[in-house]
Amino acid sequence: MMEIAYITGNEMKFNEAKQILSNINWVKADLPEIQSLDPKEVIMAKVKEAMEYRRTFIVEDISLHLNCIKGLPGPLIKWFLSSIGTEGIYELVDRYGDFKAKAICSVCYAKDENELFFFEGEVDGEIVKPDLNSNFSWNSLFKPICSEKSLSSLSAEERNKISPRGIALKKLSGFLRSQAK
Repeated sequence: MMEIAYITGNEMKFNEAKQILSNINWVKADLPEIQSLDPKEVIMAKVKEAMEYRRTFIVEDISLHLNCIKGLPGPLIKWFLSSIGTEGIYELVDRYGDFKAKAICSVCYAKDENELFFFEGEVDGEIVKPDLNSNFSWNSLFKPICSEKSLSSLSAEERNKISPRGIALKKLSGFLRSQAK
């Protein structure tokens, strides 16, 4: 089976993906994230940029949708984190008193420039007080409804079973196995 480039600037994301997709290799690149509330626009901009690196690859984008502010920040989570951090996001949610949230991961597998396949993982959950020692984005804020712990408090193996990334990548893995037959 051929190796597929997994393009991300985040080694932790790659390491989690490697547990599900053994035939990937890491291409370290921070792909630009356009500012859009539409996750499909964000992932397509990443796909277009990734074409500059390879023709067969995987890219992803993850978003966090807070019920209390009508689904924001969604795909803009990176910008919220850089401006107010996990503590600021928690304080915002706490002020509204509505802790419901949804995490969505969109994954694109580009077999070549004309064959793009999309997979999505979606998990309902709630916002919890962040672990300030966590260095994995907003994972310390988000607790899936099927878990007693935040995503960052879980082992990588546990996280891959219930995280939006794990769900999307398992769908991709199934697709790749079906294509190999």
